[in-house]
Amino acid sequence: ELARAIRSCIVPSAPGKVLLECDWKAMEAVLTGWFAGDDEYIAASQKDSHSWFAGYLLQAAGDIKEVPSPKTEAFSAFAAWVKKEHKELRALAKKVNLATGYGMRAPLLASTLHCTVSEAKRYLDIKARMAPKLEAWKEATWREAHAKGYLETPFGYCNFYSDVLNIRDGKASLGKEANE
Repeated sequence: ELARAIRSCIVPSAPGKVLLECDWKAMEAVLTGWFAGDDEYIAASQKDSHSWFAGYLLQAAGDIKEVPSPKTEAFSAFAAWVKKEHKELRALAKKVNLATGYGMRAPLLASTLHCTVSEAKRYLDIKARMAPKLEAWKEATWREAHAKGYLETPFGYCNFYSDVLNIRDGKASLGKEANE
């Protein structure tokens, strides 16, 4: 009886009523690409960013020469090939993509993936080469937050920061708030 009552609140039971489900597929990644001004990153996020990253892992290993742009027709066939022929590598790429979407750094990534810190750094380096505009945007955002002490969203909401970058002898390292 309780299940029927709950269902009646969710599933339309009157004629002319429909149930609409919306999937904002990869919306955070698409927005990140938009803020970074990276059309290729947006296209990969909308199509298959995990196969895209797996392609860069294959390229770094010397198994393929080139990763097709996600903005091309060739990318769909490439992504299907990666899904079929490199399931384990794509699964790893997916884990790295999801883990690093919010700025996870090498030590925690290594712990999450049960790999060495140097291997985790290698994954992060490959991702940085894959999306250089994204890396430049992240760096600029850290520097802005450090300089101003806050960031403002397009909607006017401000988030304040006190430990984004540590700058010593002209070199910057990330502070504890760099990924918030």
